[in-house]
Amino acid sequence: MAIPFDVGDRADDAYRNFQAQQPSMTPLAARLATILARPQTLDLRGKSRPRLSDKAFERHGAFVVSGIKGRTELLFTRSFWRSTFADRHQVIASADFRLLKSGKGPRGQGQRRIRAGKGREWFVCFKLPAALIPPLPS
Repeated sequence: MAIPFDVGDRADDAYRNFQAQQPSMTPLAARLATILARPQTLDLRGKSRPRLSDKAFERHGAFVVSGIKGRTELLFTRSFWRSTFADRHQVIASADFRLLKSGKGPRGQGQRRIRAGKGREWFVCFKLPAALIPPLPS
């Protein structure tokens, strides 16, 4: 009897789901890719700064922006960072974090101005490797 679906795809999905439940087993780049794929992550490249209420700002939590020298950055609000990376102390100690962080200091935090009507705000900042940069939204 033939199986009516591709077992390989189902197994891959199950393994990714398992990895997501075990953050220490998932590479930082893979975790960033998952956050980039969220519909709530707001891509602001090539756009004017949006007017976001504090509630909408926190609801998004993650933002893709064009940083200095043309690099693409992924920014997390501090509350999003704390809630999404319960293991953040281990992440900060990792070599991956030191390679991908774009904010200053050991915690990778920096100030950026991303919304209209507000000043600079604190974010945890990552420079995205070319393989993770999503195509520009149309």
